Amino acid sequence: MSPDGRWASFPDSENLRLGVVALSDGADVAALLDLPMLWTGSAIGGTGLTIGRMRWISASTLAWVDYDIGARATRLVAQEIVPGRDNRALRRVLVQGTFDDMPESFGVSPNGRQIVVSSLRNRSNIRLIEGLPGVTR
Repeated sequence: MSPDGRWASFPDSENLRLGVVALSDGADVAALLDLPMLWTGSAIGGTGLTIGRMRWISASTLAWVDYDIGARATRLVAQEIVPGRDNRALRRVLVQGTFDDMPESFGVSPNGRQIVVSSLRNRSNIRLIEGLPGVTR
């Protein structure tokens, strides 16, 4: 539900979109937030990442986990919702993931000024440790 209680957002798995409706009468406010074709309403290929997880940043700005097909990674995007207007061109990327570090969940502070992002990381690390007692090589 939007912070002002006017709208509710939801995933529409049948049409591969995120929908926004008015709580007063259930009328569509926006149904133009397309999700990638690979979205199934569940996790991406065993990664545990779910496309379409959303939160309201303000009374009129919705953020969600999207998938960047070119980067083969999730990203966090936001778009202002204006009834009757196609604002896709104003969509902005808040956090771009990479193949081995993908945003999977997030929270928004009550004032909408801070976002905490949780990422799924598939990285390997190599560390060099010198001077261990008992190691002669």
